[in-house]
Amino acid sequence: MKSVLYTISGLAAGLLVFLWLPIRSHANPLIDWGNVKSFKQFMWSIQRKAWGRRALGSAPPDFAIEWIRTYAFTTQTGILALFSAFIGLLFTLKKRATLTIGLAAIAVPYAAGMIYGHLVQQYIDLSYLTSYGVDDWHLPIYMMLAGFAGFGVAAIADLFVKNDLRRASVVIPVFITI
Repeated sequence: MKSVLYTISGLAAGLLVFLWLPIRSHANPLIDWGNVKSFKQFMWSIQRKAWGRRALGSAPPDFAIEWIRTYAFTTQTGILALFSAFIGLLFTLKKRATLTIGLAAIAVPYAAGMIYGHLVQQYIDLSYLTSYGVDDWHLPIYMMLAGFAGFGVAAIADLFVKNDLRRASVVIPVFITI
């Protein structure tokens, strides 16, 4: 039950990112293209209603494959972080399976929703992916990897160091390099 509450709290905290729309709207009305003065307009802006939609089958050929290729795990997170994330995934599967399931329950639908959203969004084609890119949409996936990397670093530190002060002296420099 605690894990569910933590997951819901984390999701709610993550959704606070959308507060930038009304803050920007009130701070500088000249760039208030979404007119988010009302809740209805706020939802219109978040749902990207300004963009037209196309049928799912109208997406360019190989669009989903190209979209997945925009993930840059080694350049965005690094080899050490990927290794630590793999160790963290194994650790959480063994020790805290519900935590792993909770993170996957957030990340997998998010990734599927982002691909679907771009597939049906009009005017996003292969040149958009290569010229402008969709890297910013991948940040929650990278953050999930960073979370697993943190668990991995802690698991590795537990193998070698049993004292809490010495463990912190091992974990902190590794986090800095990740």
